[in-house]
Amino acid sequence: MKQSKTYNLQPISYNRIPLVSVIMPVYNAGDFLWQALESIFCQSYKNIEVIAINDGSTDNSLDILQRFSKLEVRLKILNNEKNIGVSGVANIALKHAKGKFIARMDADDTILPDRIKKQVEFLLKHPDVVVVGGQVDLVSKSGTFIVHKNFPQHNDDIIKLAFTAMPIQQGAMMINRDLLPENIIWYRYKYATSEDLDFFFRVFQFGKAANLPDTVLYYRQHGDSLTQVELPKEIFLQAYQIRKEAINKYKVNIDLYTRFLMLFQYILVLILPSSLIYPLYYIWRGLKPFRYPKVNILRFIEHTMSYIL
Repeated sequence: MKQSKTYNLQPISYNRIPLVSVIMPVYNAGDFLWQALESIFCQSYKNIEVIAINDGSTDNSLDILQRFSKLEVRLKILNNEKNIGVSGVANIALKHAKGKFIARMDADDTILPDRIKKQVEFLLKHPDVVVVGGQVDLVSKSGTFIVHKNFPQHNDDIIKLAFTAMPIQQGAMMINRDLLPENIIWYRYKYATSEDLDFFFRVFQFGKAANLPDTVLYYRQHGDSLTQVELPKEIFLQAYQIRKEAINKYKVNIDLYTRFLMLFQYILVLILPSSLIYPLYYIWRGLKPFRYPKVNILRFIEHTMSYIL
């Protein structure tokens, strides 16, 4: 774990600018947690609180949080002895959030120094926007740049993309809480592997969506993550159910071409072996520099033909 020697405490400024609550679930992120926290508290925007909830970590994450809290009074720590997952701990943390705006942050990522300032300024200038994200750079475990991930900036394009891909990076989003009902359920447990997509479709009902043109987040890519290795089919099939709900329950209108892409993606996920799903998705999404797992082509053909026949 690397700790920067350049971190300087900044005076808290509670003027007339809105308070931003940064919600950070933490689970076994000890190698990256200090850097993530430092990137938040070194923001040019100072009126923030960070609510970090340790989700039953078995490494030194809780110790790092406690040591950092001695340097920074704006850090509030919640501790969950048993791991319950991102959806559960985020909902708990949100109950303690006091900010007008809610920002999400993952414990192994870092944000650029002006991210919060730019997003606050955008939301204040566009009071009809309920959620704003930004552009994202994907980095390796060591922090080396991998690829830039582009997101559409305008509401209609964001909603359209939501039917085939993630339209806003969850760790880069900021929510205008004033536009949401007080009793809204932020993350629903039944969609635990795609909780962010489900959340986006529900908040789209209360305002517009936007992404800043600027890069706001360095997203750390773990090649051996559960998402990459074990759950691709479950994640994509659950996302399909969420998209169907958006059409049928929330009456989100999409064109025939987008419907076709959504259905085509669903069929491919059913047919393809798990090892091919994310590599093909990355290529389609324009994230080509990733190292893809080796695929046995003959086995893939055999698998596909057996499914069709």
